[in-house]
Amino acid sequence: MNKELYKLLNGADIDLRLYEEEPLGAGERRQLQRRLRLRRQPRGRRLRHAALIGVIAVGLGMSTGLLPLERAVTAAMPLLAKLPGVGQLMETYLHVPEPVLSEFKTTVGETVTDEGVSIRLDEVLLDNGRLVVTTTAASESHALAPVPLWPDAIYIDGEQIYTPGGGGDVYKTPEGAMSSIATLDLGTYEPSGELELTVVYRRLSAADGTTIHGQWAFTIASSAEQLAAATTTVPIGHRIELGDGLFEIDSLTWTPLSVQLNYRHLGGSTYDIRFEATDQDGQPLQVLGGTSMAKHSHYRYALPDASATRLIFTPQLFSGEEGAAKTDVRIPLPEQLFEVELPQAVGGAER
Repeated sequence: MNKELYKLLNGADIDLRLYEEEPLGAGERRQLQRRLRLRRQPRGRRLRHAALIGVIAVGLGMSTGLLPLERAVTAAMPLLAKLPGVGQLMETYLHVPEPVLSEFKTTVGETVTDEGVSIRLDEVLLDNGRLVVTTTAASESHALAPVPLWPDAIYIDGEQIYTPGGGGDVYKTPEGAMSSIATLDLGTYEPSGELELTVVYRRLSAADGTTIHGQWAFTIASSAEQLAAATTTVPIGHRIELGDGLFEIDSLTWTPLSVQLNYRHLGGSTYDIRFEATDQDGQPLQVLGGTSMAKHSHYRYALPDASATRLIFTPQLFSGEEGAAKTDVRIPLPEQLFEVELPQAVGGAER
C-alpha cells in the first residue's frame, strides 16, 4: 500500500461520535442480542462450521470473560446504530437494475464488532460460479483504508471454498464508513439448492498502512435454486490453436445477472487469451472479471442491451509467461471470431 497516500487520508476525521446517535428500541435490542448469540449445534455435527460460528463470540471478547454478552452488546450498539446504509452499491457495480437483483440477492444486515471495528454484512448474491458480498465497516478508534473489504475465508455447508480470483470496489460514505463490494470466483464449485454460507474476515487495512487483526464471521441461509432455474447454457464447441497454445471454447452461460464465456486452456504457457465481446450492432460488452490459464477458465461480462440477438467474440492472444519472461506481445485473431445466437428468452429475462 502507498503509505504516503494513507498519511494524507489520516487527515480525514472518522470519529463517528461526532454524529447524532440513534438509540435502538427494546425490540431492536432483543433482535441484536439474538443475532450475536452463539448458534448452538448438536455435538459432532459440522464441527469445523460450529467452530467458525464461535469466532463471533471471540470477536466480542466473550471467550476471554472480559466482556459478558450484555456488556458486549451494549458497547457495540451506539456504533451499530449509526452505520449508514449501503444504498445501490451492488446495482451500480454489477450493472444490474435493483428490481432484478432483488429477486436473487439476500439482504442480511448483521453486524460483528472486534478490535474496535464494526463490520456489517449487508447483502450477498450467488451468480453462476461467483459470490458477491457487500459490507459496511466503521470504527471509532481506527481510520480505515479506502480499500475493498475482502473475505479471508468462504464456507458453504461447512466446506471451505477455494476462490481463485475476483474484484471489488469501495466507497467512503459521508459519515466516514467504508462501503465495500467484493466479487469472488468460486472456481469449480457449483452451489445448488438451499445452503448455509459463512463469510469470515480476519484482516482489515488501516489508513496508516497497518493491518487490523480480528475475527468477524457471519453465517446465513441462502439459496441457488431460483437463479439456477433462470440460467441458460448455449453450447459452442470452438477450438483455437496457435504454437503450443490450445484453447477450447465450450459454452456461453446466461443468467439474469451476467454472461459467462466458458473455455478450457489445454496446452502451453506461451500464450494466454482474451475475448472481446460485442452484440450484433457492435456494442461492446463490459468485462466484469474471469479466470485464465486454467483447465476451467472463463470470462464474465455485463448483460448486453435487451435488443441483442447475437454475441460476437473476437479472441486476442497475449503473453502467458510470468516475471521476466513476460512480453508485451498482442496477437488479434479476427479470423477466429465466433458468434453465438441468443434464444428469444435467455435466463428467464424478457427480450
